[in-house]
Amino acid sequence: MKENPFKNLETKKEAPKEIKDNIMKEIASIKLFMEFGDLFFIKYPSVIKSYFKSEK
Repeated sequence: MKENPFKNLETKKEAPKEIKDNIMKEIASIKLFMEFGDLFFIKYPSVIKSYFKSEK
């Protein structure tokens, strides 16, 4: 049987703290933009639509 090359990879190294912090900030920004998109393009229009439907 052939040797598994993935077992030779070194997995004990960690990324530097600066990189981890930068990635976490980017993820937080992406989540914020997703929440704004959800609010203005999904929730807000459905509220307006339901409001005008109930007024008729």
